Amino acid sequence: MSGSFRSPATPATTITDLNEDSVAHCAGYLSLRDVCNLAMTSSALKRLAYSDSIWQRFFREHWHQQPASHSCANGARELYLARHAALRQFKFVDPFVLEFHEQAKPFNRLLLHKNHLFFSQRINSLK
Repeated sequence: MSGSFRSPATPATTITDLNEDSVAHCAGYLSLRDVCNLAMTSSALKRLAYSDSIWQRFFREHWHQQPASHSCANGARELYLARHAALRQFKFVDPFVLEFHEQAKPFNRLLLHKNHLFFSQRINSLK
């Protein structure tokens, strides 16, 4: 026995061996550049780096608001990239565009206060 002592061969552990939720939690602390680099390393990490939880955080940090839930049909990453591209091209949301709710109920109260107009629905209460 002239050689050094060797332990039995153990397989190396990689980041993809970890639980996906654990890696996603750790990825939540990465910068935008680091998440993009993570996405380029493997297909498994790309799926993880494209997760909505990570991109919703970037959206909140950059624009200080939560992305609208109905706008996230293609995912939070696509929404972030579309908003980023629109702002770089000076495309802004029209402030006069209204959103209507499909199950709207008629209002029966109207309140005028300075430059604001409030509509209200009466809530029936027991006496």
